[in-house]
Amino acid sequence: MRKRTPPTTAGREEREQERDDAPSPSEVAEEGSRPRTAPAMKIPARSGVLSKVKRAARWLLLIYVCVPFIIKLCPSIQAKLVFLNFVKVPLFLDLTRPLDFGLNHTVNFYLRPLGLGVWHTVPAEMWREAEGKDPKWFESTLSSAHPAILYLHGNTGTRGGDHRVQLYKVLSSFGYHVVTFDYRGWGDSPGSPSEGGMTSDALSVYEWLKKRRGRGPLYVWGHSLGTGVATNLVRRLCDAGSPPDALILESPFTNIREEARSHPLATPYRHLPGFDWFFLDAITANDIRFANDENVNHISCPTLILHAEDDPVVPFRLGEQVGTLAAAGLTLGRGGGPEAPPPPAAVPGGDPLPQPEGSQGGVCGLPVGAGLQTQVHLQESPAGRHPQPLPGLLSARARVTPAVARTETVTTLEPIKYFLFQIHQFFFVNTSDRLQASK
Repeated sequence: MRKRTPPTTAGREEREQERDDAPSPSEVAEEGSRPRTAPAMKIPARSGVLSKVKRAARWLLLIYVCVPFIIKLCPSIQAKLVFLNFVKVPLFLDLTRPLDFGLNHTVNFYLRPLGLGVWHTVPAEMWREAEGKDPKWFESTLSSAHPAILYLHGNTGTRGGDHRVQLYKVLSSFGYHVVTFDYRGWGDSPGSPSEGGMTSDALSVYEWLKKRRGRGPLYVWGHSLGTGVATNLVRRLCDAGSPPDALILESPFTNIREEARSHPLATPYRHLPGFDWFFLDAITANDIRFANDENVNHISCPTLILHAEDDPVVPFRLGEQVGTLAAAGLTLGRGGGPEAPPPPAAVPGGDPLPQPEGSQGGVCGLPVGAGLQTQVHLQESPAGRHPQPLPGLLSARARVTPAVARTETVTTLEPIKYFLFQIHQFFFVNTSDRLQASK
């Protein structure tokens, strides 16, 4: 048998402690007589989503209230919002290499003494000959019989913007020299932007181009904010008695105050009292006007206005007003000139283009990218003195009014070429012939 070991002193002390801690019978009875209460329910923590929404709403309200005062106190902010020259998309572009943009017949150079970055794209038929040539060769081609276009781009981006490059290619394919540049403060051109500076830059490039063009046709094309620069430039040239052969305004506005009032970013404040004082007066304080509505009354060369009916940035009505204001006080011409030529059956070098159902008088229903319905207005005068007013706004399916207006609606790259070919045939060729005959 296994002997039982006597308990140790430590074991006896533990058992004694347990007996002391155990409740006595009287305490157990007293505890049982007490009424039992239900355990307290836990109140769920307040949801954090609602508090975050309220906090965000307070911040948005604070920003909404502060923005007008910040712009009023710092008008330079409004100037930056007008020019948006700090927005450079696409990023990381090397403007010294037009080849990277798919322009293998374009040269980059810098116009001295301003240092403006300039691109010159020769007509597409010269692309093989242009390979490996230096700027001197490109400059010598400007004396050819091919017409030339000075392109003035709008705000944001650079001369290497995707949509701009596509336009250079299309114009080049129709035999045009295209010269474009970045205003001071845009792209790789030094300086800070201003309306006067942009107009001065355009004049410098125009004079450089005109000296090398001789008597060859030279047209000025402005887009969006560039229409303000274009009308400033052409008005100055007309006042000096040396207007360009034609002016093209793509998506023009009446003046910068009206455009700022109509801009989508102005929607939250547009109907509030003091909008003009807070926002529009800040633009005027920076001496920014871009008054197309005033300039067109001083322009004596043939003018072409193009505008998309669903333009989300520059409303179509502003472009329509530019044409109306240009023609104010003049006699309305309703088909007094020669008939407009019928549209070609096909794009040069392309497949035949089907005419849409119901199209008459040479109108073809066509897109201009992204579903934009493009309204094209052609304004002429018998002697090229002033643009003639249009007989109302023509619809995309309207009949062509002889020698006054034409409307097109364009949808793919081939129709875009067709569309520009009609502009070339009807506007530049025929108008130039009539102007030569009138001299």
